[in-house]
Amino acid sequence: MKTLIIWANCQGNSIGKMLQKYYSDIYTVKYYANYEYMHNKLALPDCFKKCDVFLYQNYSSREDEFCLQNILNNILPQKSIKITFPTLHRNNLQFCYECNIPENTQSISTILPHGEFFFGIQPIRDIIIKLKNEGLNVEDIIMKTLDAINKPDFITDEQIEYHEKTSLDFLKTKALSSDIPEIYDFIIDNYKRIRLWHNPNHPNGILLHL
Repeated sequence: MKTLIIWANCQGNSIGKMLQKYYSDIYTVKYYANYEYMHNKLALPDCFKKCDVFLYQNYSSREDEFCLQNILNNILPQKSIKITFPTLHRNNLQFCYECNIPENTQSISTILPHGEFFFGIQPIRDIIIKLKNEGLNVEDIIMKTLDAINKPDFITDEQIEYHEKTSLDFLKTKALSSDIPEIYDFIIDNYKRIRLWHNPNHPNGILLHL
């Protein structure tokens, strides 16, 4: 049985489950969250030295054992197949989110370790703060907020254009520096008509299946 290793962020976990479902007769699929190893300074898994296929995401240059060039050139077998796929996060094409809003810390719990409002919607937050400062009660704040978000200009064209440009620029850089640059063409052709992300940092199954 050949070994296929995925060295990636949380997107790699979903890809690993799909590969395990369809190719478990050929590969033993192992997923390792690179950010957990780097954050906790864990030793690289021994199986890296014997893997047959290595799927990984590019990340910033490092000076330690987690340096990608070190892993690719010194840890993995020379004959192993190495394939890089893009990180598809920091997407605001459909959201205009502000991550980690201050109020979110109040909702962190064991069940919700990232909090209930990890992705706060900035325009909504601005309205609520403004109405609170005006002394309105909770019911009036809710009603006025709902009225505001139903207006066509709730999110301005300038905001939409800004998030569109910055998101596409980021995704293009990530896609074109990977071994599957075609995914960027798919995004360009479909992002206006199909929801491709669950939230800014997590693409849905449509992109992950590519």
